[in-house]
Amino acid sequence: MAITQNTFSISPTWTSTDLITQFQDAFSWAGQHGAGESGNIVGVSTFTSGLVASGSGSEMFYDVVPSGSSGIGTNARFVISKESGQIAWLNVHTCGTGYTAGEIVTIPASEFNGSADINCTVSVAATVTGAISYACTLTNYYECAGEDRNGAVLSTSGVSTTITIKEGDTIEFTHNTNSYTYYFNIVGPGVTSTAAASHGNRVWNGEYDDNTPGTYSTKCSWTPLPGQAGEYYIADDNTGVASAPKIVVEPCTYSDINVISVGSSTTFYDSSLVGVGTTATYPYGVLKHVIDETKDFGTTFRAVSPRSYDGNTGLTDIMMWAGPRYFPHNYQRQAEPFYHRNGGHGYGQRYGGERNLDTAYDIDHNSGLLQIPYSINADDYSQNEYTMPKTGGNTGYQLDLNVYRSSLDPNFVVYSYKAPTLSSTHLNSNSFGCWFFHDYTTSIWDLDDQFLGGMTQIEIPYTGNTTIPEIMFRTYPHGMINEYSSYIGRGPNKRSAEFGYMSLDDSGYCSKYKVQYFESTAYPEQQNHTTTSIYYRNRVDAPLRSNNERNTTSTSQELMPSSTDFNAVIKGIPLQAKWLPMPYFIPDDFVFIDFNYGTPSANIQQGDTVTVSGSEIYTVITGSYNQTNRTRGLLFCARTT
Repeated sequence: MAITQNTFSISPTWTSTDLITQFQDAFSWAGQHGAGESGNIVGVSTFTSGLVASGSGSEMFYDVVPSGSSGIGTNARFVISKESGQIAWLNVHTCGTGYTAGEIVTIPASEFNGSADINCTVSVAATVTGAISYACTLTNYYECAGEDRNGAVLSTSGVSTTITIKEGDTIEFTHNTNSYTYYFNIVGPGVTSTAAASHGNRVWNGEYDDNTPGTYSTKCSWTPLPGQAGEYYIADDNTGVASAPKIVVEPCTYSDINVISVGSSTTFYDSSLVGVGTTATYPYGVLKHVIDETKDFGTTFRAVSPRSYDGNTGLTDIMMWAGPRYFPHNYQRQAEPFYHRNGGHGYGQRYGGERNLDTAYDIDHNSGLLQIPYSINADDYSQNEYTMPKTGGNTGYQLDLNVYRSSLDPNFVVYSYKAPTLSSTHLNSNSFGCWFFHDYTTSIWDLDDQFLGGMTQIEIPYTGNTTIPEIMFRTYPHGMINEYSSYIGRGPNKRSAEFGYMSLDDSGYCSKYKVQYFESTAYPEQQNHTTTSIYYRNRVDAPLRSNNERNTTSTSQELMPSSTDFNAVIKGIPLQAKWLPMPYFIPDDFVFIDFNYGTPSANIQQGDTVTVSGSEIYTVITGSYNQTNRTRGLLFCARTT
């Protein structure tokens, strides 16, 4: 069967954002975007029970799994911190899908070595129709003046007042308290009259400066989400809330809630193209790649980001990351999210899950190291930091992303860059990065237990026209890796299924990739014994491989019969020939062709065709060939007829 093919072009002078749009369109055509989702948990407003737990000392529990909920939401995960047996704070780690505002999620005591279950009231990513903004000013000792849902707000020193708003409204306070030196925060719900502001009771999604006292006329604002109805206070970090302004957040009308959706079958799950992502320092896109939607780890989130070779801003190299959990929202102040830790989500737009399994060793939701949109440190954790797919960086020329999709296995898709108007004398002069994401199932592992994180780059190790023709498969089995950590246990996200093929040394180091060289046999050179050989015989084009000497008294030589000729179209290519057992073979509409062409200096290009017969025609994707005397080498091709 013939493959399907499409080309996605960006015009000069293209940018990093153009590259992200190009990816989005290409993944859409290839059918690799998973369906959109909504009802993502972004915070927890209250704990209704289970606050007292057993044990002593400090304990951390990552990727805590709920036992159920009052609605139909699924797959949310949490982080719980305990101090001396008590719940110190609880965060959202993975947002899940299908939850509703105010839904009660139950976390069983067994998940955090507790004495009782925890019931959490959750908030979801949403906006509210008809929301109103209000402003108040604090002067002297908790004097407050402004407006709320009921009209004017006015109080005198030492006298509490009530400010009434609804979920979705925005309330802003200006702190103008003259010589007052304490820091102000919004605290609650469930605080007592003696409670001062602390990391454990501050509203997680409030906007304020933790390190600026009231004398600086600073502002703090808050937009309570659906699910955050309750009683709150404006409190400083020293005194109780007995005289502090009370904020009563009333539930909004259910029909006014506009639940935010993320991703779609044609768009990224999260990207720098929309929303808060547009402010990203490093343009990026996160692909929701569904391998098997019936499995707990059947979805892999793959991030792509144009960078320079060193991971900084640039557009010459494409860095990639992969993991089974991703948090696409950002509702929490990112400068210091740990100052409002209880109930929040930590850093937003980041990978989630259990550290050292779903993420690299030292990455969790309270680490900004892997905030791909903003952190240069993210490159230290990319799966392909050593050798990334190249764009060529020729911004003055059109750049095509050519996409080849198998008809035998539509999940197998090859991507390759080409600058079609860039002059060349060799395929590698204007064709660049070539790769495919792993997308298959196998009996070797179960995606209820592991996720498929790998990708393979198809590289030409030596460019030019005088070298030994070779094609290399560089396979990255991990979704991310921290190879340079100073801690024992450093290395990849070990839940990646392909990690089972990679060994660790006694210090925990793990190789980033596995390589396999395929070398042309048609080229007259003594072959490297470490490479994979292509079976090839051609008595006319390569007579030295076919002649003999039948008569010892004569120097005459004869060729072997034509029936021995084998100028092969090689099918059944292994994903990574150095892995056993083999988890996947590339479908037979993608092949190697080892060739020997009589004309020297032939400029074979991506998109050229190789005709075996009228009904069997292949298009060239990439290849390596020598142009001296004859043109000989190895091509990676897809069947188009």
